[in-house]
Amino acid sequence: MKKTTCHLIFFVAVIVALLVGANVANAQNLIIANPADRGDARAGLVNPALAVWQDPIFTLGSKVLHYGVSEGGLDLRNSYFSLTTSNRSFGGFEALGYGLQGQILQTPLFNAVAMNAMLGKKIHEKIAVAVNVGFINRSFDRSQFNVEVEDDPLFNRLSKWVFPDVGLGVAAVPNRYVTLALSVAHLTQLDLSVDYKSARMPIGFNAGAVVGLGHFRALLGVARDENETLPSIAFESFRPELGLLRLGFGREAATFEGLVYVMRGVSLSYRYNYPVNELRLASSGSHELGLVFNFKRNRSLYEVEWLEPELTRKPVINPATAFVVESVFDTLYYVDKLIRRHIGAGIDSAALADLPQDLFFSTDSLEPELPKIGAKRLLNVIEATESAVKKFEIPTEREAIIYAMKKDHTPRYLEFLQKVVAQQKHDSEFRTRIVIPADGKRAYLLLKYLSLFGELTDQIEIAVRDSARVAIAGNLGGRRLPPSIFYRKILAPPDTFKFDLNLKDLRWGPEWWTFILEDANGKELLSTSGEKQILRRYIWDWKRPLDGEIPLPGTYYYYLRWKSGDGQVYTSPKKPLVVSRYNRHINIEISREKEFKPNPKARATIVVN
Repeated sequence: MKKTTCHLIFFVAVIVALLVGANVANAQNLIIANPADRGDARAGLVNPALAVWQDPIFTLGSKVLHYGVSEGGLDLRNSYFSLTTSNRSFGGFEALGYGLQGQILQTPLFNAVAMNAMLGKKIHEKIAVAVNVGFINRSFDRSQFNVEVEDDPLFNRLSKWVFPDVGLGVAAVPNRYVTLALSVAHLTQLDLSVDYKSARMPIGFNAGAVVGLGHFRALLGVARDENETLPSIAFESFRPELGLLRLGFGREAATFEGLVYVMRGVSLSYRYNYPVNELRLASSGSHELGLVFNFKRNRSLYEVEWLEPELTRKPVINPATAFVVESVFDTLYYVDKLIRRHIGAGIDSAALADLPQDLFFSTDSLEPELPKIGAKRLLNVIEATESAVKKFEIPTEREAIIYAMKKDHTPRYLEFLQKVVAQQKHDSEFRTRIVIPADGKRAYLLLKYLSLFGELTDQIEIAVRDSARVAIAGNLGGRRLPPSIFYRKILAPPDTFKFDLNLKDLRWGPEWWTFILEDANGKELLSTSGEKQILRRYIWDWKRPLDGEIPLPGTYYYYLRWKSGDGQVYTSPKKPLVVSRYNRHINIEISREKEFKPNPKARATIVVN
């Protein structure tokens, strides 16, 4: 066969393929779905933004195309799948939807494969946008051509890949009855030519609206594809527990569709399209079967919002619950701390003067409020700095480190440090603090010494004493230290009670009101009153007005009592307020002779050298 004849046959074959309505590279044109139909699992293939509004789904289907120019009943098929998810989070992004989709168009002359990935996001409570990016491959069957010139260069282009095929979509739900959508496809206008001349895919769009009312829906749409603008309309009746029936007309074909829920989360669908306009499209109808699996196990792909009952526009007025009071904090915790101090006879005034005064006179905590850091963390920080600056010159060998510590510390203190390291290994609840002067070199030497006897952890806390502050006090050893200190700490901020008008159309306003806090027996603990305008908020410092003391542990109740303009006295719902107390006993022992032994009964153990 001559080369020109081969070109002619090839050209005629492609024209025939176009006449049967199968766009050479884009099987997606054969999906007829309204881009705003959240109930259609295939709609995400037309409008990627719609998948953001649907449940996570997997759908699979196939459509048999009967065309007048085709002899085989199953020679023309369009198969598709879609796997999407929604309401996902990634990094700082919320309300994401994404998935994979694909289609295969099989004809006697060629096969076309389209694959794409979609990503969408809700940019507003009622609006979602999405983009899909994919590739297309079409491959002609060489066996369909009788050629004499086997090396004809034209047949080197029987298979072609085109990328990327980009589409955009937007879907909006302005209210629960209406969904609006718009999608644009083939923004990159891929070159689909099978010969040497350019043949670019035109940009297409789909617009649609779905209106629901009761058990019925109306679907309106318009699409422009292959330089034709075609409208569509459909009406649907459904039952949430059974399925749906739909009749429609669009794309020059009448459509019948039925869907049934076969089990929880699984549905089967059947669609029949029959051309009613141009005989060049088909001589008989096309049949389509589809399967949908909903990962949320819901029957429908979305909540049928318009079936929810409307709230009463003007609720029945109940003055007893018109005003409500809410507490920002519904629990008060306070701790009663009792510190007992035992100072050994061998501790003189000069030795006491060297101890941190916060340990004895703190009014905020049982422990000195000194700069502190975990031993492991502090050692890592110092070593990192030392490797670069070489600020501290301390020995590195084991024996040299021990010798340097013995020069400035007693044998008993060094033995105590070794026991501290041993204790942290055997007791996961062990916590202790070592107070040292504000000298980085001494701190580094101490940490290196501790590390000789085991790996350091942050269970050991290093507190740096503020030498200047202690020096100013100077005469701690000359003071009389009481044997015990009682201290109370509140672990909650002042409570705020908020007053709200529950019914906006209250007929009779208040003439007077009283806010009351009472115990379980009905005895008033706190009350405040006023006339006409009720407070918006009331701040309470957790103390009783009469004696300034914190209430005893227990459950209390607060509410509002008010008199309405109709002459009746009403009481708002009572709300609970819980007061809890914790007791904490700690012993502080200062001794030069006693060996270090943590007290298991103490809530905290403070070791000071």
